[in-house]
Amino acid sequence: MKVFHAITGQLEISLMDNSGTIVERRTANNSITPEGRVLLARLFCGQSRIEKIKVRVAENKEELFNSASVNEIELHNPSIETRDIDGTRWAVIKIQAVFPKLVSTANAQNITAAGLVLKEFNKDQEVLYNQVTFPTITRTSQLDMTLGWEIKF
Repeated sequence: MKVFHAITGQLEISLMDNSGTIVERRTANNSITPEGRVLLARLFCGQSRIEKIKVRVAENKEELFNSASVNEIELHNPSIETRDIDGTRWAVIKIQAVFPKLVSTANAQNITAAGLVLKEFNKDQEVLYNQVTFPTITRTSQLDMTLGWEIKF
């Protein structure tokens, strides 16, 4: 078995119509933010615990840092598994968030960025752990949007 040291992640975005048929699917690799790396180090040293995990989407990556964003979903019970990939054993965290159709056809939303936002116990500020950018996806009243994230350690 190979020994490999890295943290990597991939986001899969699926857009589904009213019948549940996937009409578009995209994948994109993510980047861990500097603040995310510091948070991971604090977790490893036992200096922190996570209270909440959210998936946030925005029109651009700068908006991901806006804690007032209404385009986010709090996650409950992300799963973890171990998996052998090309001879390397990985711990894989799987996260899924479903953003429902928008209420009005007049409120289409162009999205080019997504991120995982972590809230530590006893801290006021949230941390944007990682982020990903991608070509514009238009969220409408006709499509559900599912973000499936895999983070490999």
